[in-house]
Amino acid sequence: MSKLSIWIKELRLPFLVVTVSAVSIGLATAWERHHVFNFLYAVLTLIGTCCLHLSVNVLNDYFDYKSGIDLKTTPTPFSGGSGILPGKLLEPVSVYRAGLLFLALGAIIGVYFTIVRGLPVLILLLIGAISVYFYSQKISSWGIGEVFVGLNFGPLMVLGTYYVQMEMVALKPLWWLQPLYVGLIPGILTAAVLYINEFPDLFADIAGGRYHIPAMLGKKRAVNGYTALMLTVYTLIILGVAVRIMPIPCLIALASLPIAVKGIRIAREHYDRIVELIPAMASTIMVNVITGFLLTVAYIIHGISPI
Repeated sequence: MSKLSIWIKELRLPFLVVTVSAVSIGLATAWERHHVFNFLYAVLTLIGTCCLHLSVNVLNDYFDYKSGIDLKTTPTPFSGGSGILPGKLLEPVSVYRAGLLFLALGAIIGVYFTIVRGLPVLILLLIGAISVYFYSQKISSWGIGEVFVGLNFGPLMVLGTYYVQMEMVALKPLWWLQPLYVGLIPGILTAAVLYINEFPDLFADIAGGRYHIPAMLGKKRAVNGYTALMLTVYTLIILGVAVRIMPIPCLIALASLPIAVKGIRIAREHYDRIVELIPAMASTIMVNVITGFLLTVAYIIHGISPI
């Protein structure tokens, strides 16, 4: 493998789709509500959030290697780490430094937005940066890793993207309610991605001291949690439209439901078989991407022609 391909694998670039999805929803909601779109801020937001995501990917790989977790996993395309450090393809210190570099780049962009947009950005930045650095060391071992991932890759990311696009004078009371609510959808879906990906690594995680929700519940009971996460997303979409916090076109996001049902069925049948579970893991990523894309399109459609 070339050095470039090694680093591409280490960064786990395909997983950035969940960040792109959340940011896109935030941009679309801001445009639909106020017809504002600052291209420079949009690009910087995407770069900054992707840097933070890359940081958590790389630091997670580093700390999982140091704790011995990644030496005991059965790697799949979606779980078990990148395999770079166990394969001795990179030096651990290089991976650690890369993680800190991406964290610093994301923080610099966050500081810039704090200067031009105000203190709320700094609060979101601090939550994100602390979550990134301490996720693998502490948070994921406390049984709340899925909650932090859901919040950071959902409500907080959508809300931050929305806020950065807005001029302060355009903000009205309860302005945060819509982006916060719709942000629950990509947040829960990203938490579901992490949740189902933890099943193959469960015993290795426990041996390494990581007690996430599936580890505490056991696979048989934890699969009910996965089912609940997936179905909650569609409940939120229907409820959001019903109470008019989301526009009617958002109902097109229900088109991803058959894929979600497929993932649920596979997970319930094969929760204890790693290879057979892989299609459920793939389905969860697909639901995340497709639902996020459809919600983005729905807000753009409503912005062009409100119904």
